[in-house]
Amino acid sequence: MKNRIIYFLTVAVCLFAFLSISFADDGAKSLFYGETTKESVEVKKTDSGTAVFSGTEMNTETIQPSTGNTAKEKQKSTAVAKPKSKASSKEIATGLSYWIEVIKPDGKVERATAESRVFKTGEHIRFVFKSNKDGYLYLLAIGSSGKGAVLFPDSRINAGNNYVTPNNEYPVPFGEKSFVMDPTPGEEKILVFFSQAEVSDINNYFSPKNKVEAQDTRVIYAFAETRGSKDILFEEDAVGAGAQPASYIVNKSNDPQGIIFREIVVKHK
Repeated sequence: MKNRIIYFLTVAVCLFAFLSISFADDGAKSLFYGETTKESVEVKKTDSGTAVFSGTEMNTETIQPSTGNTAKEKQKSTAVAKPKSKASSKEIATGLSYWIEVIKPDGKVERATAESRVFKTGEHIRFVFKSNKDGYLYLLAIGSSGKGAVLFPDSRINAGNNYVTPNNEYPVPFGEKSFVMDPTPGEEKILVFFSQAEVSDINNYFSPKNKVEAQDTRVIYAFAETRGSKDILFEEDAVGAGAQPASYIVNKSNDPQGIIFREIVVKHK
């Protein structure tokens, strides 16, 4: 009985270690940059039939029918699997990165995320978006009335085309302009869509400088709920010494037709 307990505990520990190695690094940021690293695992079996994962050593006991010879009933064996080199996955999950730049009165820029910072009245801010693949970006600001204003496409960028290329930064608003936080505390909402394929169902709403009526913003929200990809992973980059704050959202399914949707909420007081 004791031997059986040891056997099951050993297998459980090895399985847990294997799963931890395989999935620990699969955050949205890692998938965005294709930096996921996984340990290559080789499964061997000892003479007792117990699975051994590479890089581990286990003493196992074989339980056999009683033969009257106690020494033969417990055959101990040790299996040492040769560790294999780490393999880095280079596949990039389709994704979008974004952050907010706060422009100080002296012209210096502070980088922040919408998820962690509360902005103050009078602060000047701009959004910056960056994709890791070619695709189409749609941005819509939603006011307290429910009406919307198209932020992207922008007639000053690509002649109003919302096609974006990977690893290029797209500031919103464009150029030296910025948004100013008004004296009314509350929340501002930005709807974000990104897809490798053009999203024909919402194209008509997203012409540069277009104003979208409240009933149409509800249609866009409904579209996001029904057509937005479900296999979405979000991660906010840790804020620390030397860090460049950013938020990452990726489509884990990597479907070229998949639509990434995110509602960014900007809080101010």
